[in-house]
Amino acid sequence: MVMAHLGRVATKIDHRPLELAEKRQQINTGRWSAAPSLLNTVVFSEAEMNSKMFARPVYLKEKKDLIREITNLYDAIDFLEGWPERDRDIVHDATLKTCYMAHDGHKPIQVARDAIRAFGKKKGILVKAPAVLPWMIKPSSGSGRVSA
Repeated sequence: MVMAHLGRVATKIDHRPLELAEKRQQINTGRWSAAPSLLNTVVFSEAEMNSKMFARPVYLKEKKDLIREITNLYDAIDFLEGWPERDRDIVHDATLKTCYMAHDGHKPIQVARDAIRAFGKKKGILVKAPAVLPWMIKPSSGSGRVSA
């Protein structure tokens, strides 16, 4: 708890991270603004992580040449929470709400995957699964071994 003095009035500012339920409440009531990433505030068990995995990853463009692989529900939530506030709209809000509902067990994980994929398609950042680049393939000539 930090005390901030504004003129002659002292106010208390609480810097504790929002709990998941509080975050959801703020999103559902429309009082939500950018908050610390969900992954920074909650520790997940390995079993819980595996239960939230997508059947297939979704690939989204983050920057000019950077592609992000979204493999599970937590990656999707983290990606959406990191989305710039000036670019957030009803599609973003609906996708984030769907991911939270899937996290709580109210919707299947596949529905959340479909939502993040549709979000990527709508925003023009959906990328097909990256193919192996030519420079990653071993040349067919020679064995690659160095003779002594």
